[in-house]
Amino acid sequence: MTFRRFVRRAVVGAVAALALASATAAPSRADPAVQGITLVSVPFLIWALFADSPEGPQHDLFTFGVGWFDAIDKNDQAAEFRFEYRPGVFLWKFKPFLGLAGTSDSGFYAYGGLRIDAYSGRRIVVSPSFALVGYHQGDGKDLGANGVARSGIDISWCFDNNAQLGLAFHHMSHGRVMGDLNPGTEMISLTYSIPFDTIFTRR
Repeated sequence: MTFRRFVRRAVVGAVAALALASATAAPSRADPAVQGITLVSVPFLIWALFADSPEGPQHDLFTFGVGWFDAIDKNDQAAEFRFEYRPGVFLWKFKPFLGLAGTSDSGFYAYGGLRIDAYSGRRIVVSPSFALVGYHQGDGKDLGANGVARSGIDISWCFDNNAQLGLAFHHMSHGRVMGDLNPGTEMISLTYSIPFDTIFTRR
């Protein structure tokens, strides 16, 4: 890594850290779950910004998840099922993703956003993410708006065939941008990601 490249990454990392840390500076506006996700995500974000991109081709992943909706407040608990597409492309250091999720309370939501992967060796990857969400409550929790944001972090184990088994924690709310009703919700889920070519390659 050249000195100029190191300085550029240091500046970008510092700016990103300050931007994320600002979310914890106003307790009256930031949900405790958002503060927690931010504090955990900042070091991994800086780590990923400084690290070299992974060598070799990046695989498109189909991710399936099952978990617990409203896992912290427990006011409108439900089972959650999720399907996500993670293209193996980079937008600089970030990767896009799209997803659909539904709950056992007939709620559902669609989302799209960016994630960044911080690798520890070949096996462990920690991935902070942010997404914009279109939400329909069904018979479940009223989040105060149909347009919300989702932030979270995943930790996954990578197998030799490029599949990943992970544990994810996400928070979803609108931060009182859409009104005073903003209960927010948290989701804890187990995920399994399968490379696209593994699904469709004939053996």
